[in-house]
Amino acid sequence: MKNIIRICLLVFCVISFTSCIKNIKADIKTNLTGLVNDPITNLPISNSTIYVQEYKTGLYGPIPDKVIDSTKSGSDGRYTLAFVTTGKGVEYRLACSPGFNYYTQQGAQDISIGTVNSIDFWAYKLHVLKARILVSNNPNPPLRVYGTISLAVGSISSTSNDTTIFLPVIPNFENYIYFTISNIDTPAIYNARIDTLRLQGLTDTFTHTFQVDPTLFRKRL
Repeated sequence: MKNIIRICLLVFCVISFTSCIKNIKADIKTNLTGLVNDPITNLPISNSTIYVQEYKTGLYGPIPDKVIDSTKSGSDGRYTLAFVTTGKGVEYRLACSPGFNYYTQQGAQDISIGTVNSIDFWAYKLHVLKARILVSNNPNPPLRVYGTISLAVGSISSTSNDTTIFLPVIPNFENYIYFTISNIDTPAIYNARIDTLRLQGLTDTFTHTFQVDPTLFRKRL
């Protein structure tokens, strides 16, 4: 009986909270301006997609609903955009997609409706790591290899091997390179080694050799 009462109270609180969130009025004009750049090189990033997301009321707060307007950054990395509210959103946020050869963890930014907003975005240009992997004594192939940016995963199927894998990396930044195999006794658990690699310079392709003995890996969830 107590559990039923708690559930009813929770549902009542959620309904009360969401009912208090009102849609923003329609036809309010808002101006946006800003810069997209690479913080390592301080160079502008052109042709990035800048888009306005409209949010609606969700069970636990606002959730993304749809994109209502967008633009591209110019050759100088700058953008300008003006949009009007639809009357169907509870809030609006601005997001940036810099392109497949860039990496960012910057999320959507809050927009102050009816004003001029200056919002900058950043992203790291991705470079290539040509990784030579020298594997010995792998008790449970395959060996999986991937980096901080898991756009590519390499797999080495033999117990001993000399192979080359290409991974996306960020220069002048700490990149983590992961080597994993399934635990023999508990396949759902992985044995792993994690290397930290800081690649200096801005060359398009870096090279590095890894000596890997999976018998020395530590058990990880």
